[in-house]
Amino acid sequence: MKLNLKPALIFILLLCSCKHPIEKVLPNKWDVVSMNMTKMDAPYIPAGKQNEFAKILNSVSFDYVGGDFLNLKDDHTYTSLSMGSHFFYGKWVFNKAANTISLTPQNGDSLTVLKIVNFDNNQLVTRQQLTAPLILNGIKVSSPITTVEQLIFKRDSRGFDNEDEDYTTLKNNEWRIKPTEPETVAQINKRVKACLNFAVLYLESKAKGDEDDGISLKPIPLPITIAVNGIQLQQPNEIGYQWKELFYDDVDAMIGYKMVARPFGGWFDRPKANVPMGAQVALFYIKQVSTAIQ
Repeated sequence: MKLNLKPALIFILLLCSCKHPIEKVLPNKWDVVSMNMTKMDAPYIPAGKQNEFAKILNSVSFDYVGGDFLNLKDDHTYTSLSMGSHFFYGKWVFNKAANTISLTPQNGDSLTVLKIVNFDNNQLVTRQQLTAPLILNGIKVSSPITTVEQLIFKRDSRGFDNEDEDYTTLKNNEWRIKPTEPETVAQINKRVKACLNFAVLYLESKAKGDEDDGISLKPIPLPITIAVNGIQLQQPNEIGYQWKELFYDDVDAMIGYKMVARPFGGWFDRPKANVPMGAQVALFYIKQVSTAIQ
């Protein structure tokens, strides 16, 4: 007697290939892999500036390689990083009927609603409409511009061994929250140490992965140039605005800079020959900077 296994095999393949319910998959860490912003309407452009803005306003596209993220937790809290430096945290809700994700920031910023336009178990595509005044290169466009932002996320299912190692948590990103008053030297020291700790956690996570197209350094605002074969302290006139934005004012930012600069006045241990270039080498040196700051 022959057994016909074909129907059973087809049934098994169908089970394996089916999508999980979106509500079950959404609570995950989602890495932004690309973003596109397309203009919907034309703002008023000051006389003589039309050519300057023409290319910018038609379409803007950014590619990401592991920097920005949206981490949706099971308890409906979330953290997110946008453009490498804008950190948000709060509550999230999935509306099945509208097929949207609503993000309510804890700091009182306006609600963000992401419309899901495509989804599978490992990729999420969302769109949202944005309306705001446009300021580019110090030139203000007097009327708001409306754009549609499309984000493509890739699910990162690797997870972390414990929350202390999770670089996306509020605890490991509180240093990004700008203070409302000048800080003491001890408070600045704590902020600098926390920033260095984030850099270590971030690079450790990325070094374990299979980032074929490189690792984004945008989430690390340290006044340090990171290269494939090491790190170099930036000069005071090279410090980016991302570093300064972490502190109450430029005075506090310079105090923090000098804390980072101090270890560069001595000798660094060198990595062993078998340590691969890239994130591993940068991680080796940044750990030494972090350890040297008491």
